Amino acid sequence: MKMTYQQAEDMVRRTLSPKRFQHTMNVKNLAVRMAQHYGVDTEKAALAAILHDSAKELPRTELLQIMQDNAIIKKGTVEIISNDIIAAFNFNRKCSILSLR
Repeated sequence: MKMTYQQAEDMVRRTLSPKRFQHTMNVKNLAVRMAQHYGVDTEKAALAAILHDSAKELPRTELLQIMQDNAIIKKGTVEIISNDIIAAFNFNRKCSILSLR
């Protein structure tokens, strides 16, 4: 099942602080304008933008677990956490939205 933009926005609205959510909406608006300018898929641009900080405010323990579950790091290792990578893996795991194409 693919996630719709509205489902992504609703999920992100519940997980981000109001300030971070407003930032995300601003990024989404700019991404859509840029997609229109360059003639690329505005729906994909909006979805990518709305999810770009979706893991930004997750607790560190949850971030580490997502990284371990997706073989980004080995269990017991300490790595610098990239919330962008984690956001992509986390939402793809839940909703199968990412495409490698």
